[in-house]
Amino acid sequence: MAKLAVARDEWPVQLPGATRFSDEAANFRSPLTLVSQIKGLGHRTMDLLVQALVDHDHGQHRSPGHWPLAYICFVVSREPNIQPWYLRVIDDRSFWSACGFTEGAPAYQTVWQRFAELEQFAHLFEQVLPPLLISVI
Repeated sequence: MAKLAVARDEWPVQLPGATRFSDEAANFRSPLTLVSQIKGLGHRTMDLLVQALVDHDHGQHRSPGHWPLAYICFVVSREPNIQPWYLRVIDDRSFWSACGFTEGAPAYQTVWQRFAELEQFAHLFEQVLPPLLISVI
């Protein structure tokens, strides 16, 4: 029989990762996790977010995508500037797909413009986000 590294009547010297809770908060704030949680809040929540969509009857047709979902993820990230956040999520196809962007990440300038448009709807986002998400912000 193989000899155990620690005898049965001895306490282990260390338990690697046993008290590592900081990883959980980072995972909770991951963009894909947040999109899934927001979508799971139901139709009432998504209906309020739809009110934040800015209609444009002029200019070029916009690609499909749900900008309010992406904007909430940016706000929850606590990143003060859009560009560093954008550089972190630009290659995350699952995130952009979950937000309804079928062609991958939009250009940085487009993201900046859409987020600037959404700032006027801050009151809707405050209604939508439950205390669980607000505590992360």
